[in-house]
Amino acid sequence: GLFLAFLTLNSLLLQGVPLDRFARVVLPFALCGLGLLNGHLVACTGLRLGRLLNPLYVAAIVSVLWRTAHGFLFAGATLETVRIEILSPALTWLAALIGCSLLLRSRPLHWTVILALALLLGSILLSVTRGLLFPILASAVGSTLALLHGLRWRLFAPRDLAKRLLPVTGAVVLGLGALVVTALVLPGVTERWSERLFSPTGDRNISADPSVLSRKAEADAIFKILNKEPVHYLHGRGVGASYYWDPAYLPELYEIYPEGVLDDTGEVWFAGHSVWTYGLFAGGAIGLVAFAALLGSAVVLSLRSAAANAAGPGPDTWLLYLPMVTALCLASQSFTSNPFDERLFGLLFGATLGLVQAGFVRASWIRTS
Repeated sequence: GLFLAFLTLNSLLLQGVPLDRFARVVLPFALCGLGLLNGHLVACTGLRLGRLLNPLYVAAIVSVLWRTAHGFLFAGATLETVRIEILSPALTWLAALIGCSLLLRSRPLHWTVILALALLLGSILLSVTRGLLFPILASAVGSTLALLHGLRWRLFAPRDLAKRLLPVTGAVVLGLGALVVTALVLPGVTERWSERLFSPTGDRNISADPSVLSRKAEADAIFKILNKEPVHYLHGRGVGASYYWDPAYLPELYEIYPEGVLDDTGEVWFAGHSVWTYGLFAGGAIGLVAFAALLGSAVVLSLRSAAANAAGPGPDTWLLYLPMVTALCLASQSFTSNPFDERLFGLLFGATLGLVQAGFVRASWIRTS
């Protein structure tokens, strides 16, 4: 609440950001706060953890299906050109849920997990998006740490360790099968993946991957703007303020992008391609501390909430690790993308963090009884 108040006063009163721009860019952060508040209040009513998860899961699945349909049917995407048009902001959250389900859940290969895994893999393969590989890796690492923490607090039995590794093997087999089917049925997609992974610049005369160049163009320009008035390193230029891409990178980028596509990079005001560079630009050091505190508190509170339930673990106790794994998945993407430019992700992340309160409430009942 204090962070949102700071963003509002700083952006509208001190920096003079237009209200319409501020409202559009700040909305994901506001929805994150509302999701956190709502999750907290509902958790205090004693609702079971699994019931808290259901609306989040449904929203995520609907979002993935809708984005895919919209991209192919209305946005003009084809299998030869499709990129971010079909990517839902819920995919990062699904990666965290899948990792927790496979390693921590008593019924790991439930049909809901298989559906989520199929949609995640399908979105990654069709969109040729390397960035979503980071949340998958972060989910695997975070879920493993959660399993070790659960074993330490006896939330999970050591004898079940081998059984919990079987679903992971099944997920790997499913992933490899998806790769083989894609290679046989959609060879064009396989060729695009090969180019993205091993020859992203092709035969063009550019110094680095175009995705890296675009991030550098944005970051360099942001630092140039802040260097003009270093006081803004403390409180930033405000949410929705204008910045640009450094023109020095545009000749190389035009080797990849058609003429005219980058014309609007002279004045940009959306939430940027990195949580940290945009956090510094919009909120300065205060913004960076707030983002770091949000991610750090998700990890710490998640572990504390799970440990508090060690005296009487229930069938849904594994969900208490979901906030931590989601935060790690977000952190894995934070340097190359900004999930907070999407309203749904802000809402999902806030409501997921509210799960820790349900754990604390449940633990208080255990102690009382």
